[in-house]
Amino acid sequence: YVDLNCKYADITPELQQLAQSLVETTGNTPISGDNPSPLPNDLFRAVFQLADWINCNIRYSLVTMGLPQIQTATQVLASRYGKCDEMSALFVSMCRAVGIPARFVS
Repeated sequence: YVDLNCKYADITPELQQLAQSLVETTGNTPISGDNPSPLPNDLFRAVFQLADWINCNIRYSLVTMGLPQIQTATQVLASRYGKCDEMSALFVSMCRAVGIPARFVS
């Protein structure tokens, strides 16, 4: 068992900016310092936008299989590939970056 909740779910300014821009395109209230998370009725659309972006832009690959350490969320974002736990780390990080509570469950 690897606790992915903090070690691999990192958030950089680039990741936060991308997640913010994806969620802001959901059509209603943009997320800002005064409004750190989407409105409840926009939550599904916001989470879907993040998941859809990962599905369309991150390639599933077993290249890192067998390496002693999995990629962090920002490494997956930079490389544009990862295996399932690495893609999950990116999704959790993007959700957290826009104020949506998220964690790994195994």
